[in-house]
Amino acid sequence: STAGFARQAGASVRLRWRIPTTATMKEPIVMKVEIENLSDGPINIDLGPNESIMSAFSLHEIRPDGTSHTSSRRAPSTGAVFLMEKTIQARRTDTADLVLQPWLGFDQLGVYQVDIRFLGRAWDGVGKGIGPPSDRQDPLVEVNVDAPSTSQHVEITPRDEAVLRERCKDWMRAVNDRQPSYEASRRLAPLLQLIDPVAVSYLRDAVERFHVYDAFGTLVRIGTPE
Repeated sequence: STAGFARQAGASVRLRWRIPTTATMKEPIVMKVEIENLSDGPINIDLGPNESIMSAFSLHEIRPDGTSHTSSRRAPSTGAVFLMEKTIQARRTDTADLVLQPWLGFDQLGVYQVDIRFLGRAWDGVGKGIGPPSDRQDPLVEVNVDAPSTSQHVEITPRDEAVLRERCKDWMRAVNDRQPSYEASRRLAPLLQLIDPVAVSYLRDAVERFHVYDAFGTLVRIGTPE
């Protein structure tokens, strides 16, 4: 074992994920991740990548034209995409989302194959994944994660402005004025990765109503002067 770390036997965490089977061109592809704590105590799992240096997932795509691409694990600098570190209480299940666009392009019409592998880590206890082991009095106990690699498929269909607009409305409805800007950024992560003119008015609202300043970067990428 590594200095400062110990490892428990047997799987303590079960991870499963899925991506949508269809999406319209430009629509952010959101991977839904389910984390189940199989143990009798809390666990902390590092999912990356917001405020992380490296992603906890390896992503490989086979595009409709037959070409392929393996993404860099480096976390993107294009605003909120989310997941992050989570503490899951004993015998409980939680969920997290990751927008895939910063790593994979999805810029061709047709069916993509996306191969997904989890490379992150989990520990026994609450909030122990932050900071180097040398800063702690007790060694971290790393727990095993049951996370089988998968190959999934999503079909990209021609751009449908009505669908994109409805997605924007759904994301905005998930946010309210009482939430801190950090939580608003998490809930609006797909909007912040929608590089399409249909998003402009919603991005402006995200700044003005919810103080989600990452939206400025998205407006620049779309090409608006704001």
